[in-house]
Amino acid sequence: MIGIFTAFVLAFGLTYLFGFEDKKQKEAAEESSPTKEAAPMVRKTMISSPLNGEVKPLNSVNDQVFASGALGKGVAIEPVSGQVYSPVSGKVMTLFPTGHAIGLLSDDGVEVLIHIGIDTVQLNGEYFSPKVKQGDQVSKGDLLVEFDVKKIQEAGYQTITPVIITNTNDYLDVLETEKPTINQNDDLLTIIA
Repeated sequence: MIGIFTAFVLAFGLTYLFGFEDKKQKEAAEESSPTKEAAPMVRKTMISSPLNGEVKPLNSVNDQVFASGALGKGVAIEPVSGQVYSPVSGKVMTLFPTGHAIGLLSDDGVEVLIHIGIDTVQLNGEYFSPKVKQGDQVSKGDLLVEFDVKKIQEAGYQTITPVIITNTNDYLDVLETEKPTINQNDDLLTIIA
């Protein structure tokens, strides 16, 4: 009887001991090898300024749709000259017949809306001269639209130009430049993906 009991205790004890040792070895192996995946690298995409001018926060624009960020994050530029250049390489997805607004899709998927002035759609294309058409492929720095800043202002319209990332929700964040003034082709927005 003692032999069976001793055998049982020994068998149970060895099983427990081996199980405990095995568990300790597994824990040690897990601690020594990385069990968590490395954090993914943050990717940044720079969007250039399409205009020369003074940078303004989007919420300062006298249009609630733009100011509220409903269309996406971005900035506004008070232009000092009447040329809009492509801030990205990509495709012209939308060009309003009036020439006052253009939507681009960059080669890496960023959607950029450039809206020249506030309520300038009411000019019916007067003082705007598009240099591209919908569906065109463009390179960063290509001239997209020319417009007459002075005549638009004389007609009673603001020329402040929102530059918006319309697919903002696809990204971690959209950061604005801290420069108070900017030249065409300077970094304007940083897309964090």
